[in-house]
Amino acid sequence: MPIGFWLLSAASFLLEVGVLVSILRSRLYRSYPIILAISVFGVAGVLLFTVALHYWRTDSLSYGVFYWTTDFLNHALILLLVISLIGRALDPPAGKAVLVLTLFVFAWGLGWLAVLRNEPAWETALTVRLSFCEEILNFILWIALIRSRRRDTILFLVTAGIGLQVTGEVIGHTIRIYAGRRFLWLPDILVVVAEMLCLLIWNYAFWTAPAAESIPSPSSPPPA
Repeated sequence: MPIGFWLLSAASFLLEVGVLVSILRSRLYRSYPIILAISVFGVAGVLLFTVALHYWRTDSLSYGVFYWTTDFLNHALILLLVISLIGRALDPPAGKAVLVLTLFVFAWGLGWLAVLRNEPAWETALTVRLSFCEEILNFILWIALIRSRRRDTILFLVTAGIGLQVTGEVIGHTIRIYAGRRFLWLPDILVVVAEMLCLLIWNYAFWTAPAAESIPSPSSPPPA
């Protein structure tokens, strides 16, 4: 792989660690537990990828199974995150909307899996559809945030980061379908850069946030 890709991966790893440390420091993992899970998964994923690349060739079956398993797990976490954020942005009760969106995601993923499973490079085609599903949910999330009476800066920043990441993934994986083997590095770098932009925004959101325990509850009386 090009040295530039390794440098981007190293920078992405540091940003993943930054998000993990900042969300623990601010204690906002209580409000954003799925982001905590994504951060832990991201840090562990980079370390596992380093080990995998040491033992397996990138064109081997073992590496392919490992790569796509981690990719689909990451999509599952992102989808869970966006659905949970929609639930936060909607005025209560939001349980029915969250249930409908969850069923929609399951139907979308299983439906496209049934359609694409016998096609060549079905994994790439499926990940494009999952990223597009994330775009749809992210659009719904923005509508819910705009209509909401609450103005939660962290929630807005988290949503902006997700939007950049999933847009980059849709474009990158679409290019991957049509790019020749010689140019596969281009969509890979695009996806990594999109993820880094998301992590930069999340780092800013959680490092600048006050500790969760110091934020007064809406129902708490003002200090005397």
